[in-house]
Amino acid sequence: MITDGQLIENNLLVTPEDWMDAVLPIHESIELGQRYVFLDGIALPAKHGPVKFDGLVKSHDLPDLPHLSDSLMEETLANPEYWS
Repeated sequence: MITDGQLIENNLLVTPEDWMDAVLPIHESIELGQRYVFLDGIALPAKHGPVKFDGLVKSHDLPDLPHLSDSLMEETLANPEYWS
């Protein structure tokens, strides 16, 4: 989480039960043999195309997955201002 420009870590997955609660819903949506990326708490198929969803930290409306584009990566995931 970013608050007032400072990154604050959230330790939400403290116990094995917490981890399982977080992973099981993701596991149910993943298909064997497919590639995925994780963005703001969401597992997304690693395919080009628009991405729009509400994540854990912010709402996203992007022309493509940042993971698949160096320039978009710099503008978003690697840019602290994007997350504020």
